[in-house]
Amino acid sequence: MERKVRITVEIEVRDVGCRLANALYSAVKPEESLKLRGVNMSVVRKDCSVIIDINAPEVASALPVVNNILKLMATSIDVIQTSQDRNKRVV
Repeated sequence: MERKVRITVEIEVRDVGCRLANALYSAVKPEESLKLRGVNMSVVRKDCSVIIDINAPEVASALPVVNNILKLMATSIDVIQTSQDRNKRVV
């Protein structure tokens, strides 16, 4: 018997104008088109939240996708923070 796996991640960002949520959504949205090992993913932005829904045939195929998305988001946040820090020093 095949067991399907569904993982939903909702990340709520609290910043002025939801700029970070927009940036994270823009970073992750292209990953939605990848269909590897039967894993499907949808990315939706709702207010200041990014909602990622992953459907996979098994846990082993879902985990690399989850790890990739979390690393991508962490990298995006690091880039934004570094950029903001540099802008503060320039002004």
